Amino acid sequence: MIILLIRKEKYIFNNYFKRKNYSFSIIFLLTILGYTKVECSFQSQKSSNFALQKQCDKPCFNNGTCVNGSCVCPYGWSGAQCDYCHGRISISNSQKGFIFDGPNNYHSSMKCTWIINYPKINKSTPVPPLRLHIETFDTECSWDYVYIYDGDGVYGKQLAALSGSLSTVDYVAPSGSALIYFTSDVAFNMAGFNITYDYDSCPNNCSYHGKCIKSQCICDKGFHGDYCEIAYCDIDMNGSRGPCLNEGICKNGKCDCGKKYHGEYCQNEITDLVIDKLNYKGYFEGRASHTAVTVNDNIWIYGGTYLSGVNNQDIVVYDIKNNEFSVPIIEGKIPDNRYDHSMVVYKNKLYIFGGVLNKKVITNELWSFDLITKEFVLLNQHNDSYSSLPLAVAGHTAHIIGDEMYIFFGYNPYEEFIHQTQIYSFTNGKWRRSEVNPNIEGRYGHSSVLLNFPDKKNIVLVYGGYNAPIDDSYSYLISNQLLEFDPSDNSWIELDRSQGPVYKHSSIFLHDTLIIVGGNAHNESSLKKESQCLSKKIFSYDIRCNEWFPLSINLDRENILNTEMYGHVAVKHKDDMYIIGGFNGQMLPQILKFTPPICEKIKDINECTNIKSGIKCIFEKGKCKKKRNDVTYSKNFMDIIKFEGDDRRLDNCIRNEPLNKCHLYKNCKFCNNRKDCSWCSSSKKCLKKNENCFNVMKRDINDEVKCSGVDLLDIRYCGLAKSCYSCKQLSHCSWMMIETTQTCLTHQEEEILLKKQRQRQIDRLALSSDFSRTVHSHNSRVMSVSHLLNSLPSLALTPSNQTCPIPCAMRTSCSSCLNSQCMWCPMTQRCVDTDTYMISFPYGQCKGWVTAVNFQVCQSDTFDCRVQKSPEECQLSGPHCGWCDNGSGTGLGQCIPGNLSGPQNPSECKSENWYYIGGPQCQCNGHSKCISTSTISKKNLALSSFLQGSCGECNNQTAGDHCERCASGYFGDARNGGSCQQCECNGQADKCNHKTGSCYCTTKGVTGDRCDRCEPKYYGDPKNNKPCYYDLAVDFIFTFKLDNEESKDKYVTQINFFSVPYKKDTDVQFTVVCDGLSGAEVSLNLTSTENDGEIKTKQLMLKNKCDNKGIRRTYSAAEPGFAFGTDANTTFLVKVDNFKTPIKIQISFAQSPPINWVLFFVIFAACFIVLLVVAGLLWMIKLRFQDWRENQRRYDEIEQMSSRPFASVKLEINGTKNTTTPISIEPSANYKTGIFSCVVRLPTGSTNYTPHGTSGIAVASSVCFLTPAQLALLQTPESGESIIFILQQSINVKYKYI
Repeated sequence: MIILLIRKEKYIFNNYFKRKNYSFSIIFLLTILGYTKVECSFQSQKSSNFALQKQCDKPCFNNGTCVNGSCVCPYGWSGAQCDYCHGRISISNSQKGFIFDGPNNYHSSMKCTWIINYPKINKSTPVPPLRLHIETFDTECSWDYVYIYDGDGVYGKQLAALSGSLSTVDYVAPSGSALIYFTSDVAFNMAGFNITYDYDSCPNNCSYHGKCIKSQCICDKGFHGDYCEIAYCDIDMNGSRGPCLNEGICKNGKCDCGKKYHGEYCQNEITDLVIDKLNYKGYFEGRASHTAVTVNDNIWIYGGTYLSGVNNQDIVVYDIKNNEFSVPIIEGKIPDNRYDHSMVVYKNKLYIFGGVLNKKVITNELWSFDLITKEFVLLNQHNDSYSSLPLAVAGHTAHIIGDEMYIFFGYNPYEEFIHQTQIYSFTNGKWRRSEVNPNIEGRYGHSSVLLNFPDKKNIVLVYGGYNAPIDDSYSYLISNQLLEFDPSDNSWIELDRSQGPVYKHSSIFLHDTLIIVGGNAHNESSLKKESQCLSKKIFSYDIRCNEWFPLSINLDRENILNTEMYGHVAVKHKDDMYIIGGFNGQMLPQILKFTPPICEKIKDINECTNIKSGIKCIFEKGKCKKKRNDVTYSKNFMDIIKFEGDDRRLDNCIRNEPLNKCHLYKNCKFCNNRKDCSWCSSSKKCLKKNENCFNVMKRDINDEVKCSGVDLLDIRYCGLAKSCYSCKQLSHCSWMMIETTQTCLTHQEEEILLKKQRQRQIDRLALSSDFSRTVHSHNSRVMSVSHLLNSLPSLALTPSNQTCPIPCAMRTSCSSCLNSQCMWCPMTQRCVDTDTYMISFPYGQCKGWVTAVNFQVCQSDTFDCRVQKSPEECQLSGPHCGWCDNGSGTGLGQCIPGNLSGPQNPSECKSENWYYIGGPQCQCNGHSKCISTSTISKKNLALSSFLQGSCGECNNQTAGDHCERCASGYFGDARNGGSCQQCECNGQADKCNHKTGSCYCTTKGVTGDRCDRCEPKYYGDPKNNKPCYYDLAVDFIFTFKLDNEESKDKYVTQINFFSVPYKKDTDVQFTVVCDGLSGAEVSLNLTSTENDGEIKTKQLMLKNKCDNKGIRRTYSAAEPGFAFGTDANTTFLVKVDNFKTPIKIQISFAQSPPINWVLFFVIFAACFIVLLVVAGLLWMIKLRFQDWRENQRRYDEIEQMSSRPFASVKLEINGTKNTTTPISIEPSANYKTGIFSCVVRLPTGSTNYTPHGTSGIAVASSVCFLTPAQLALLQTPESGESIIFILQQSINVKYKYI
């Protein structure tokens, strides 16, 4: 029986689960073999996921039932085949299984929740921890998330926020329950995920260093931790190997590695950079986007963002010597939690600036923390002004240079990505901004390091970051730039770019090497495989060689996973690098230690000089030593001659030539500030002083005063400003609205744009009747352009362009946010720019966002449980709400915060009325009661929504299966006891939108929410019971296509027309054709005004049937009662009604006079004669022109012949008698001539060989006549002989040249 089941499932798996990888199928088969008791219990088991029914064309997955050819899905699933998760699913009857998003790629806007509980037999049964194992995971990075919580709701501890492509990993819910929530957006749909759960196993199989007993790991000797993942040397292990690798032995609680290896466990050779995950003492809560500085032997850590449900420890201290965390006792006021801030240490004080306060507000607060008194002091209060310094920033970096703090880049709500440096003086407490650099773009989430060399002081290197777009594509990108900043003149240059753009990474400077670890590499504009959420690369840059190189590091799988993260921080202590915290789906409470190789233990000279792993070694006097920048090393005589004094050999550089940094300066002033550089005015480039400028007239500029005129032309490009406020900072730029796009333009571009706008208005006025009246009023036939420009309204900038709008980040309500084309996050109540969503919520803080496309969501804020009005709406708003029924049996209730076990406030709802999954048996919204006689248990109801009972007759003008909407002719919100009121349509409609009350007008041309006005080109007053008529011009055919799919035409049953015949004594032809599925009726009346002013009406048709054959009538002007013309004031009124859409109505009124055939033929004959005469004249002119051209050509030929040579000379050329054989013959199309190519010998100049550097032979070609013998050889052979012919030719040619 089991074998048959496996075969059947395998067949179905191969056909419908192709997108899941093969490892998933292995898990699936193991699930069936190992858990036969559970295979029929719940939808998480695939053996019951396929209810193949003959009535359905395709199978119904996930316990779906085929009813009348369609799949009816259980609660928690949707789709044509029940193949997409939807809503909430409770799992409490299985100790092992798995959950997944569906058999195919997930679709847009999904919200799915799974709650896993231990299947208790009785209340006294202890609940073991729950193990969750990620088998496969692939979602859109930074947009689609899977959230995991410990417990049966979101009010417990959050374990993870997973996004992107992830490796297998385990999570443990100690409470024995877990809530898993999945949400997707509207963009990319990926493969999804498979997560197994198990109560009977231990995480990671206890790391293979222990035994799993009752879901608890009993670790072997030398290992501890929740799953025996931490190895250590016990006291009684001295002298034994213990957990030490290679040649290491335990000694005093640590591994003694000897001379060849190093690391916590002696895992790497001494020539390798080693990464250790430290097993520290004390408690450290995982965090990201925090800051850290080294003070003596301590690392001070402040701030950061956490996952929900944890106790924030904003400030902690790590003791490097004792490998221990501690929390200092703070005196006085403590600042609010923040992340993406900066922190520096200056004179025993920590200075904390900027960041995001309370996960919402970007601040410009500046705090100081005294390391001695342990007190915080607020130096700069937060303010929302865009003009005062300092600017509020997040994602920036800071360094101490002299007595000043430099703030580099960052994101500001007003100016967006800041490109200028903000500088704070510790001496006077004042702020200032650096000069505007024309070439540097602002960025967020970069890293920076401060360098100090004997020849260079206070140089700052900046790498990576999330950049503003550098062109008009509005595509934000991740940078791979390496910038160098010199504070002496505030100059920037760009060094070599790397191959790995990242942001929210960390970097540190170790022994002339810049090491970059981790980061987020996801770029929305690039291919998915090339841009991952978690960067797997470690970059390194040699500052002495000015080149990128691969870092020599031996990483095992565990260390790779440890470095795949972002939002961490790196600090340096002595020769080591420490990486603290970070995010990889969970907040990592880890410390990684990077230890470079040990030069003193290396004996081989080649190994010593070739090391480039965070340290540089030099072999001197028979010993390997660490290379120091403040020491000058001796050189042997051969090195001096070979390398000409270049120290690059000592640095083991890969680049052949040193980097010419003069070429990197784009500014004359910055160029001349360098002692080895000078500015060339002709090429506008910075050159070395020993390079030529290649222009005698324009000498090198070495004077700073002369540079001032040159640099005036070097201004910042306006297009780099991406916000109104940053544009206003540039004096030569203006912020303009072009159609629907806002952009920053130069004043010259603005002037051109305004001129074009004026010209367009002139052209429009020239074509309008208003223009004609203007011309007439000035008594002139032609109006001058200058006069017209003066008469036009002023085209100066509108107030919206003069004053910058409020930025997205400063808007505090959903409606104002969406009105400004921003994104609103209901959960955090935060408004962000659409292009900065990824940097605003880098850790999945927003579980769902709203844009202008779904503006109506603002009215039912998904974060506010109490606004939701139905159980389904309540549960789809997010995993934080549940439905409380009032017990009346009518479905009335309230959505309140809670979890599966009950509401967050138990006093708000009784347990028997609580519905976290499903809803009451009859949800009648308070307008009826349940009439179903079947009783459904609450458990079954939660799993089978289609088994709910039926509501009786709906009262209070409501309708629907659950009385959830207003009846026809009424509108309002009937849900949860709401009221309905009658539609108000001025007699022009019987129905209206049951939510908004917008009327469905039945007459074409009538519009408005209350059908109270006419559309353009229609005339009437429906508010006063005067229908709208369409004006039919005479002698035109009008076609009206009414489509039932369009909301404005769907309910139309009538259309009215009127036409005024303007020709006197001319008959009127009336035609109407009605092409539709249903017939139509046509009524036609004629109204006219007599001389005495009396209006008479004559009925010409009354409800005549109209179909695709049409109706045609002619009304003669000679008959009495049909007086046409402008003086008669006669009007035809047409009504077409009693039809249903779709229909096409073609209608026309025509007044065509009879044709005068005599006049027609006379005119035709005259035109024909004129055409013949003109053709004859043109023919004569053509002949004369041809004769002239022929004579002119003859004269030219005679003149050319008279200029030919007329003398000759005799030459005697001695040559050999050898027959010349051509190397190729290219016959012409007629095979009479051909191009012969021969190899000829060139003159040698009376020597044996041609001069050095010139060729001795050449190929010469000439046109020759083909002989019959040659012609025979060149004839195209038959297809069967082609190969033989080619072989013979090649043999002959080879023979001739041997």
